[in-house]
Amino acid sequence: MKIWKDRIIVGLFVVLAVFAAGLGSPKIATAALTVNDTDTASVEVTVSSLAMIDISPNNMSFETMNPGETKSNYTNAELNGVQKQGFQIENVGSVNITHIWLNVTQPTVNPFGTGNADSYNAANFIAIKINDTLDTNTTGTGSNNPSNNEYSMIDRLEYNASRELVYLNLPSNKISYGRLRAGMNEYFWSINGSDCLVGGADNPEFRIGTVPHNKTDTGTIDLVDGSITTATLSIVDAAYNGWIAASANISVLTGNGGTEEYLVLATNNTCNPIRFVKWNADVPNADALSNKGYIFNADSAGEDLTPSDSIAMDVQMRVPWGTIQGNIGVGTITVFANTV
Repeated sequence: MKIWKDRIIVGLFVVLAVFAAGLGSPKIATAALTVNDTDTASVEVTVSSLAMIDISPNNMSFETMNPGETKSNYTNAELNGVQKQGFQIENVGSVNITHIWLNVTQPTVNPFGTGNADSYNAANFIAIKINDTLDTNTTGTGSNNPSNNEYSMIDRLEYNASRELVYLNLPSNKISYGRLRAGMNEYFWSINGSDCLVGGADNPEFRIGTVPHNKTDTGTIDLVDGSITTATLSIVDAAYNGWIAASANISVLTGNGGTEEYLVLATNNTCNPIRFVKWNADVPNADALSNKGYIFNADSAGEDLTPSDSIAMDVQMRVPWGTIQGNIGVGTITVFANTV
């Protein structure tokens, strides 16, 4: 009860003081306390050398979409329905970061035509680009001076066509063929040669149509004499799980009139499945890409990503035509960083 008594006494004093002031009583001056002495204590800490990266948010739900639809807005479990359009990658460690790149989970079998939503992987539908809008208080690392800054899929896995596509004109020496699915657009491709071995009788040749196939346009269906882009699969890395890579990148048109840049990889021996890579620097011959597979590269940015600095990425979900209804298998985006 002592605390409450003290509060009552103080309150009463204030009331009496105000009442006295109202009666014209003289004001009581309060003198500042005299400082008689001071002393100091030093505080020290040593921060260890630690490379650490954070991606936020850690879940993105694009909710319900139609086949052939592209969407940039997602919700997060903590946002209560508020829509966002990107994610942040922040240096939360104590050392400068020089390179950042990504990878995504992929389906383990060809999901198309299976009628099984769990066979798909949502991360295999994702496209991103560097957000080049700088905050006024940044030094410039946020934009990374991006080259060819179009939305591009991170590391898209595609399988050989599960059914014969009778309307395509294909090379007689085709080894595999299929589609690059990019939301509302898809592009027909083929790999041709006597075998699918780098250094074999002849290195496999990759071809892709330049005009996309969609609901209103048949696109390039002649992969013999039509409008195509080509690349030779001539790079092999035995340590990289048997994937062979093209000697140069390819470009495909996007729905907004720009281009998307990819490095093509195929499985050695069978050329099925294949991959279209933009943001994964770990793959063989990533140097063929203008960004070398990095979303952040200190060499092109002109400076390192220092602790507490960050970069922003815009994101798209591209649901391909012919995707089964239901909850698609949950996918994961993984961020890698180094200090080399």
